[in-house]
Amino acid sequence: MRFLIDKGPLVATFIRCPETDECRELLSSLKGERCQYGDVQGIISGYHIGELFTKLSNPSIIYPPFKHNLMNSIVKELESFGNMRIFHMSAYHLDKGLEKMEEERFYTSDVEEANLYWTIKNNDIKRIVTFNNHKFRGFPDIKKQTPKEFLKDLKNFTFRNAGF
Repeated sequence: MRFLIDKGPLVATFIRCPETDECRELLSSLKGERCQYGDVQGIISGYHIGELFTKLSNPSIIYPPFKHNLMNSIVKELESFGNMRIFHMSAYHLDKGLEKMEEERFYTSDVEEANLYWTIKNNDIKRIVTFNNHKFRGFPDIKKQTPKEFLKDLKNFTFRNAGF
């Protein structure tokens, strides 16, 4: 699942680490500054990459940090492209996020969901756009929601898939 979270100056894309070839394709597009025209399959469409980079005039965030070496190269490219900065979540903050979710009776074993939840709760995010190429957990291809609507959906899908 991919997310573009937009709060004016705060933009975050959530990208699951894709196949190596796709990473390379995105990296070469970024290096050649062709990202607004390129068709990068499997990560996020060229159109959306174009939208992201052409509309960014303020610092933005790529989150969470990536373990994959090639993705780290991409992040370095992004950092210098459009005044982008990287946000890292510490284990402490992740634990706090999981704790908060438990308090609100939102149970999940998915670390990405915990990261996402914590980010939404701790940043004044106004709008969430979800890009989903594989109909993950029943989300449509593109869905625009407020954080409250999104978290409600996330809880519903989590409970449904956990057998509650």
